[in-house]
Amino acid sequence: MIIDFMKKRKLFSSLLFVFIISFILGIFFIFFISDNNKVIVKDGIELYFNGLSNLNYTDNFIVGLINNIGLALIIWLLGISIFGCFIIYIIYFIKCFVVSFSFSSIIYVYGFKGIILSSIYSICYFINLGILFILSYYAISFSILLFKYFFKNKDYNRIIIVKRYFKVFIICCLCIVLNLIIDSYLIPRILLLF
Repeated sequence: MIIDFMKKRKLFSSLLFVFIISFILGIFFIFFISDNNKVIVKDGIELYFNGLSNLNYTDNFIVGLINNIGLALIIWLLGISIFGCFIIYIIYFIKCFVVSFSFSSIIYVYGFKGIILSSIYSICYFINLGILFILSYYAISFSILLFKYFFKNKDYNRIIIVKRYFKVFIICCLCIVLNLIIDSYLIPRILLLF
């Protein structure tokens, strides 16, 4: 039991480490890109915020749903594969990097006002990172269990573990949908106030 707890703690710590490193790199990446790329980032952010009044909320929701549920499904399916845990780490790293880069880029473009805009804009993305953290944790755990089952002949109650893994996926998908409703319909309206 203590060994299982230590292994789970190591997995949790490794995912947290990936989050922290990718977040820090994403925050500071804006300062290392060329001036031409900074202009492109600035134009893209200003285009987004200037176009909020014309945003089609339903299309925004549908695109977000396809992207986020698709990503969750990929992570879940990688957990079913024996060697998928390495790819899950890479996916989680990239997702954290992109969110933190967006966060810092908005602050870079809008200055002090950008702190408020960035916080409002990014809140649902940080919630989504938390959801993906949980899903990645279970996917990597499941992948490790499969590896042990096939290569180390460890026996597990597969039916209970598979049911639990599927429930985690469903719960994470429901949380993603609720988060997307807020992100697609509420957050743009709040951002219009600024």
